[in-house]
Amino acid sequence: MAPLGEREGSALDPSVAAASGRLAAGDAAGALALLSPLIAGDAPSLAARFLLAHTAWQMGRLDWALELARACHEAAPMDSAAAETLASLYAQCGDPIESIYFGKLAMALGDRGELAPLMPKNFPRFDEAFHAIAEKPRLAKAKSELAAGKFGDALESARQHVAIDESDVAGRGFYVALLLRAGRPCDAAAALGQIEHEAQESAPLAALYAQSLTAAGDAPGARHWHAVATELAPEDPGIAAAHVADGTWIEEAPALTKLAETWAANHSAPARPRALSVPSGPLVIAYLVPALLDREDAAAIAAVASAHRGSAKTIAYASGAQSWTENAPLSGAFDVWKDVNELDPATIARYFRHDGVHAIIDAAGFASPATLVALSHCTTALRVSWLGNPGAIGAPIYDARITAYHAASGNEWGIDGGYPLAGVRHDVARVDRAVLQFGSDASLAQLDDATVSCWGALLRAEPEGRLLLRARDYGAATIDRLVARFGRENAARIDLVAAERFEEFYARVDVALAPRRGASPRMAAEALACGVPVVAFAGESAAEPYGSFLAGAGVASDMLGKDEAGYVSCALTQIRRPTLARVAVDAVDAAAFATEIEERVRHTLRQAA
Repeated sequence: MAPLGEREGSALDPSVAAASGRLAAGDAAGALALLSPLIAGDAPSLAARFLLAHTAWQMGRLDWALELARACHEAAPMDSAAAETLASLYAQCGDPIESIYFGKLAMALGDRGELAPLMPKNFPRFDEAFHAIAEKPRLAKAKSELAAGKFGDALESARQHVAIDESDVAGRGFYVALLLRAGRPCDAAAALGQIEHEAQESAPLAALYAQSLTAAGDAPGARHWHAVATELAPEDPGIAAAHVADGTWIEEAPALTKLAETWAANHSAPARPRALSVPSGPLVIAYLVPALLDREDAAAIAAVASAHRGSAKTIAYASGAQSWTENAPLSGAFDVWKDVNELDPATIARYFRHDGVHAIIDAAGFASPATLVALSHCTTALRVSWLGNPGAIGAPIYDARITAYHAASGNEWGIDGGYPLAGVRHDVARVDRAVLQFGSDASLAQLDDATVSCWGALLRAEPEGRLLLRARDYGAATIDRLVARFGRENAARIDLVAAERFEEFYARVDVALAPRRGASPRMAAEALACGVPVVAFAGESAAEPYGSFLAGAGVASDMLGKDEAGYVSCALTQIRRPTLARVAVDAVDAAAFATEIEERVRHTLRQAA
């Protein structure tokens, strides 16, 4: 092997020398920019790759550092610095066997090799790293970061752990759960797809796989893995609740109702006499928000909770601290915030009684089985289901449920206006465009067979039109799934639009298309509030909320289709008018929504008393 200084891209290369200086000064980004071109091509620089391994380490990318260091050792197996680097990195990864092997090799090689001058002074040597070795350090770091509310950091640490230790099934499950929380279901499904055999033997993994496939739009796969999970753990309330929560997207109404009723019968607390009373002072209204079936409902929930101020005290029973990034949409909306993430159902129920709660609005439903069981324990508060909870169950879980535009009767509270949107204006500036654009703020889970078939038929009927999908969980890993669902020809006419606010999205849309299934009428309410006509299926079940919402809004005469042909006809009717209609429907004021909830709570409590 030629001396380092005589080889192309060696330590004498000006870029390598400059990168070494920047790394020593703590400028890892600058070093990365200089080194990356030197390891590309057919003859990558050994010195650049070695220094890049240390740059990756300084950037906190332990998995990448290990990969680069391995490549350096393979290229220069007799270089002691490469072996020393690997020994230290393996110790930092919690692998004592590999660490000792390379540590011994480095000592045996002595001063042999030419990469030693490039090793940064702050990089821990083998003995130092081995002395501090810990089991699964990246996984432990991820859990610590998650507990501190640093979700992004926790996700990255968990990813590195899986990349470093692919055989750790439990660690992979933890990572997949974080991917789902991050809205990356396709990545989650891919990560579990690599260990399907292990999932066949583990109910939690099988349930996670089912949830990932549900969110990724694979209903048949999701149903299969929910069945596997249920067979492995038939008595587990969390496993069963996950299937009900996913049932909104993968089950038809009768099957979903049966799942919900079965869960309630098997996992609720025994029925006890109710002890409701009329409050002598201000109402205390609690909202259960540890998880949301439609996470975008958070804005509406926060608007209503904030509107209670001055007439009712509000308490949020949530997951984690209010300061967590995940809880930002709800932050500041409640008078009191309580983390119940680690509490058992009986303890949560005692909180309800101790806090003097008069009514509990459950916005989590089957996405949070612990709070659902706690509701069945509660005898001192009125229990109300927020929009979209699947299964339409009543006792022994709920006393009433909020619905979209349904006439109030018995335990159904049809709040006037259907869905609370605050601060939305009709004069949303429209974006100029040359072609007609349909649009939908639908997730992959909502792209069931009926919806995909209907939208495909519409695109064929209107060959000049395009379909815009608001980019939420449509990352790079989902493109193949979209092509598979719609076919290559129709998929070529679908554009993914990144829009932070729904007003920005609907400014580009001529006619909004509602999918068949939904957790709440949010999408239709947002489109109408922006003046965009919405076409929907005339569904009657709780999992098909858009039709009942439009009917209640009074703008549905030519926006509802009973079947595919009717849906397509309604959409074509909208776009073939001489001038595209801009509907004018007032978004319900959150304050009015909150006031009506309070009035219904007081009325129901008086009746019960």
